[in-house]
Amino acid sequence: PGSRDGWLETPWPAYCTLFVVRQRLVELHHFSMRTMACAAAVAAILLMLVVDAMAQGALATAFPEYCRSAASANCLAMSEAQAEGKQGGVSMLQRAAAPDADRQRALAVKEAEYSAARESLDKALPPLRTFRGVRMLSMLLPMSQALKDRAAKGGILFEHTDPKHGGFQLDVDGFAELRVAHYPDAQLGWTGTAFESEAVNIPHSLLSLRLPMLQDGKKLCQTIFALADNDTAMVIHRFSSGVPAKLANISFPVDAAPFPKDVQINATRRGLELFQARGLSDAGPADPAAVQDLFSRPEVNYGTEWTAAMSSMIDMIPRGGAHSGLAYKMMTTQAVVTNAREAKLDLALADGAVENLTWMFADLTPIQAVWLDVDLEVTTTMKPVPHLNPLNTMDESMLRLREGGEQQTSKRKEPWKFPKMSFDDGDAIWFRIKINADKVVPNLPPGLTLAGDEALLWTVRWQPADVVNAWGLHSSLSEDYLDIENNEIWIVVPVEYKGVRYGYPILLLVDEDIALLIGLDIAGLPKKMANITYTFSPKPSRGSEVSLSISRNGRNVLEFSGRLTGKTEEPVAGINDMQCPTHDCDILTVVSKQFPWDPDYNRPLYLEVKTATRTFEQRGMEDLRATLGTAPQEPLGQWFAGQPTAGGYIRMDLDTLPSPNTPMENLLREVDKEGYIAWWKTSFPLLYM
Repeated sequence: PGSRDGWLETPWPAYCTLFVVRQRLVELHHFSMRTMACAAAVAAILLMLVVDAMAQGALATAFPEYCRSAASANCLAMSEAQAEGKQGGVSMLQRAAAPDADRQRALAVKEAEYSAARESLDKALPPLRTFRGVRMLSMLLPMSQALKDRAAKGGILFEHTDPKHGGFQLDVDGFAELRVAHYPDAQLGWTGTAFESEAVNIPHSLLSLRLPMLQDGKKLCQTIFALADNDTAMVIHRFSSGVPAKLANISFPVDAAPFPKDVQINATRRGLELFQARGLSDAGPADPAAVQDLFSRPEVNYGTEWTAAMSSMIDMIPRGGAHSGLAYKMMTTQAVVTNAREAKLDLALADGAVENLTWMFADLTPIQAVWLDVDLEVTTTMKPVPHLNPLNTMDESMLRLREGGEQQTSKRKEPWKFPKMSFDDGDAIWFRIKINADKVVPNLPPGLTLAGDEALLWTVRWQPADVVNAWGLHSSLSEDYLDIENNEIWIVVPVEYKGVRYGYPILLLVDEDIALLIGLDIAGLPKKMANITYTFSPKPSRGSEVSLSISRNGRNVLEFSGRLTGKTEEPVAGINDMQCPTHDCDILTVVSKQFPWDPDYNRPLYLEVKTATRTFEQRGMEDLRATLGTAPQEPLGQWFAGQPTAGGYIRMDLDTLPSPNTPMENLLREVDKEGYIAWWKTSFPLLYM
């Protein structure tokens, strides 16, 4: 998703067919013969083309009610083509070429619906946030011609093509701003229910890169890169304001002096010292007008959730209505400056394979550098855009910059394996445990009901994982992937949604920040960072002792031990059972964990997927013992009762596919509005803290 050559250009029925073929290939356990691999690939491509041709003519005929209710430009074009006796419908590529009159009619319908919703909107969340005592270094830098040329082609700002609806353009006469700040008073969290319980201060430092942009002559800006030194603040920035923060170590002077002396400011991420500000010196009072101008542009971010990248596809799914649209988050800032000094400094940036910023600047000598002490009042609103208004596809290198980082593991994928799968050589342990229904149900999103009395908990170490390998296709065609090595635990409860059973991951904990970001943004997995110690003594075999210890921010989450027994063959539903007779093996997630600033227009989606695995070894486990933490942020001890009832070990590769069992009308539906705000507020500590 998001790539100019990505799967969004493939019609949905044909793409599902390709996945089904690929799933059947994965179910075979041996792929040593190149001939089989080539023949299977050719067969999949031919089948995709046949189904594509059939699907184009069938969509409007099979779903006329959808066309009428959704007011889709695509359906309008297909209906008119059929009325004129033409064959077939229109593909996603053709959709952009639909007659302008049709598109304008469809846009008018969507805009009218939104206007009506806005008139009766009861704001779900207070839009104002206050940050006191912020210390900040702001640096204005000239933008390079390379950046201006890339922006002219589209995709840098994830802009819409119609200037009336988010048609952002880079302000080539403006300057980029590098800003590094410390927030000592950031009341971003809550001990319990959001906005109703006691607020929690999350002091942190944040480095951000903002680009100036224009929309119909109005001056705006967008944060395209950011680093934070606190993982809770990182996630909240991403999902409250769309700032694409990633985890880093940031050294910043926080003493009370009016101007720092003999200090160095730097930011290091994954072993790369990305930013250095050296030789800071006081150059006198700053110009008040220039200081206020730093806060004059409203900041407009599209967010980090990949529902934005899927927006064009969502209108293609016939389910009786269209998803409401893409909503940009717009922040306006009122600043009360208590201290402003001009600064002189030497700026240095280091580039890595993924983290590279220097190409965006014509010069690293700041046009202006200002040291500030300031209080900030930030008001967040939504800037909605109908889905029918086409997007410029996001520049792929910008997506990697927002989500990725430098490679830290020496482990590589084995080239002989076919097909390539996102997650390799996983040592996994699993166990089932009884559920306290009264404690679990309040944390289920609206529309979901509990459908069983046992939860599945499984922990795995991937060696390695390729989390930027979109659905197993991207790095199957090239070597452009990023290997990481990480531990993670899935806590899955059985649920039912619209008559279909799924496993719902109510919480995941992970010890690798790229795995966290990709899981949150792409799949809607409720991941949080944790300290995970996971060992076998000796290596996995009969009699091996298993030890697992998980904590987060000093809170004990889980202690587990067991001993491996003999080999088994019975696949485990919810992990590696690809022939599961019921839907329990499919997974339902919520994409994404964005703040519900405007739930009448912008709500997350339910995403249904299925795991595909290649199993190498399975074993039983005995002497299972678990100690569960009870903190409200990770309340396993409240959710579950007693000791594990069963468990085992699996060594496997894994990938995910769209759920073949989910009815078409359920695909990518919005979370039900009824109860959504109450669920989000109740689950805030679980999702973010």
